[in-house]
This record gives sequence, C-alpha cells and structure tokens, in this order.
Amino acid sequence: MTAAHLVLGFSFLVTAQAGPARLDADLFLQQNAMSPRIATPETAGFSASSSIDLSKTPARSEGLSQTLPAGRIVGVSGSTPTSFDAQHQSCTAEPDGCVDQSPKPPFLSVTVQGGVWVSRLNGHLQTPAGGQLGTTSSHRPRVEEIGLDGTDWMPLLDARLRWAGKHEIHVSYVWIDRSGADVLQKTLISQAQTFPAGSAVRSHFGLDTLRVGYRPIGWRWDWRGWRLVPEIGVGSAAFSYQLNSSAATGPVDRRYTVGFPYLGFLLEKSLTDRLQFETDFAGAGGINGANVIDSEFRLAWRVAEWNRGRIDFVVGWRGLWFRRHDSQTEEQNDPNIRFGWLANNPWTGLTTSLRIGF
Repeated sequence: MTAAHLVLGFSFLVTAQAGPARLDADLFLQQNAMSPRIATPETAGFSASSSIDLSKTPARSEGLSQTLPAGRIVGVSGSTPTSFDAQHQSCTAEPDGCVDQSPKPPFLSVTVQGGVWVSRLNGHLQTPAGGQLGTTSSHRPRVEEIGLDGTDWMPLLDARLRWAGKHEIHVSYVWIDRSGADVLQKTLISQAQTFPAGSAVRSHFGLDTLRVGYRPIGWRWDWRGWRLVPEIGVGSAAFSYQLNSSAATGPVDRRYTVGFPYLGFLLEKSLTDRLQFETDFAGAGGINGANVIDSEFRLAWRVAEWNRGRIDFVVGWRGLWFRRHDSQTEEQNDPNIRFGWLANNPWTGLTTSLRIGF
C-alpha cells in the first residue's frame, strides 16, 4: 500500500467545515482490498505507519457501525491483527504505549487449615530410669499390650503466611493424646517399676508435634504443571508416657520435649480448575537423637471463592514416624512410634479439613 492510497482514501475525513464526517468503510476497503482494525485493548498491535489520528474530527464507520470519538487511532492493514493477552498488557493511544497490567499477587496473604486425623499407631515406648541397666524391658512396652493401638482421632492445624509473593512461613501442628487399658500377658519392667504378668494397666501417651518452616516461593521449580517448593525449619515433639497398675511396684511417668531441624518440600499440581493434588513432606535425620518423618498426600477441592478469599475442602492420607534414641550408654530412651500410613496398618491415616485463605 502506498501513501497515495491513504491520501486518496481518507482525504474527505479531514474537511473540518463539513461537521462530523462519515466514512464509508465498506466501499473504501473494496477499492483498496484492506481490512479494518479499530485500536481497542482487545485488538491492539497495529503499525504506526498504517494509522491515522482523527485528533479533531469525530468520525463514524458505517461498515463497522461504531462511533469513533476524537483522538482515537484507526488502523488499517492487509494482515491479521496481532494477538493480545489482556492478563499481561494493555495497549493504549497514550505516549507510553503498551503497559504491563498482569494481576499482581497481594503483598500479604494468610491461609488457615483445621481438621482431624483418624489413625492407628504401632511401636514401643522403651523407657529406662536414668539410663541404668535393667530398668527397662527391651523394646517394651509395645502399644498393643497396654491398650494404645486402637483407632483414634487427633486435631490438626496448618497455617501459611505469605508476603511479597516470594516468601512463606509454614506452621504445622498435630495434637496427639491417647489413653488405654489392658491386661499384661508378660511381666514388664518400665522406668525401674515392675508390672507382673496379669496386671491390669492404665496407660496414657502424648506426642504433640509442631513444625515451623520457611518456604522460598521465589525458588519454586515448575515442570509440566508440577510445582515444587523446598522448605527448611525447626520442629519439636513433646513426649509423655504414663503407666499405672495397682499390682505394680509404682507408676511410670516420663515427659520431655525434643527439638530438631528438618528439611522438606511442598509438591502441587492442579488437576482441574477446582481440584489440586498436594504432597507435604518433612524429615529429620538423627540430630539431637530424633528421627522424624511427617508426610501427607492431599486433594484440595475449591468449594467457594470471592475477591481474595477462598474455601477448600481437603482430604488426605497422613503418616508420622517418631523415634528418639538418646545417648545414655547402658539403657536408652528408645520410643519408636508410627502413625497413619507409616504404621503396620497403612490404610488408616485419613485426614479431613477445611482451608480458608484470604
């Protein structure tokens, strides 16, 4: 297309004394084999060399049935309009041209999740008295012999605080508190107390577990829809164990809290626009005598969403392993406990919860 075509085709648009000019776009385009394009945010991307600024005279395109106010850019070209992604930029007739209008994440966001964990456990609670030889039966008592192996529910809490779209503090807490009763089939020594065979015993076990970690969201790894975020943090396990019987030489009561650093990750994948798969994993490898694995596989279903708020219904399958082998040379505190899918009955460990984000 030459400059002569433009001059001949649009000369009658600039007759200021004639009032509002009318542009017969169909006739003009038939004569010049061109396609119209109106510069709007949806069809931006035209070439400046094929545009005319109707800066003074309002014009109307009969063929397009659209009133063009003064100052708008009308572009014509023989090619298809450039594609435009409204989520990333908006092109205007201002001198600045195209500006980035991609949605910005809020500077601060909070997610809170609360629910229950239905689980069994297995293992033993070896507990000496002051590490002295002969003050505990080896790898006893087992949880099933003192009535602690039944299915029970435990409250869960999970929270996330994210800022600047790049940093996140993650808090996870599970409250474990179980009681049981049984009759011993074999004589038991625990914390230097003797429980004869046939003794009716009452037991209690607690292991409140807390994790506080940091996730560098800005270092997230994306691959084929999978999103992986590392985590580093510190955890604590508040251990408590009591055993009583009228036939015993005395009660057992052992309590302590052990802290440990851990490494972990969060793995996510969107299955649909409302359903997401997640894996939350944390592990500690023997520092301060603590070996810990805390892992959950989850499906999160978006049930409601408004402005910056959302509600998800979450179901999961969780497992927890805790072992503490201390440094006492003769007899060690050596509780070794497994919950959920890490227990001897892996089909337990179901979690259900609600997650609220804002």
